[in-house]
Amino acid sequence: MMINGAVEVITASIVAGLTQHAALHPLDTLKVRLQYSKGVPMSTSVRGALGDALRDLELPPGTTKAARPQPPKESRLWRAPLVVDLVGATRLLRRTPLKSLYAGLVPSLVAVVPTAVVYMPVY
Repeated sequence: MMINGAVEVITASIVAGLTQHAALHPLDTLKVRLQYSKGVPMSTSVRGALGDALRDLELPPGTTKAARPQPPKESRLWRAPLVVDLVGATRLLRRTPLKSLYAGLVPSLVAVVPTAVVYMPVY
C-alpha cells in the first residue's frame, strides 16, 4: 500500500515537472536572450560615453560644453526597465522564429525524471 502511494507521488511530480518545463521553457529562453542582448549594447554605450568624455576634453579654446548642441531627452517612460524589456522581447520575437524558443527543451525534460525520483522521496 505504501509503495503505490510513493509511485503516485513520484508520477505526479514527474508530470508536474514536465508540464512546468514545457510551458515555461520558451519564457526562460526569451529571458536569457534578453539578458545576453543587453550586455552587447551596454559595452557599446560605455565606449560611446568614453568617446564623449574624450571629445569634451578636446573642445576648442573659447567654446564651452553648453555651446554644444544637446541631444533631445527621452521620456522617462521609455527608460523604465519593464518597458525596455517588453520592447526588447517584442523585437526579439519578431526577429526569431517561435520554434527557436524551444531549443534545448528535450535535455530539460529528460532531467525532470531523475530529479523527481530523487527529490520527492527525500522531501
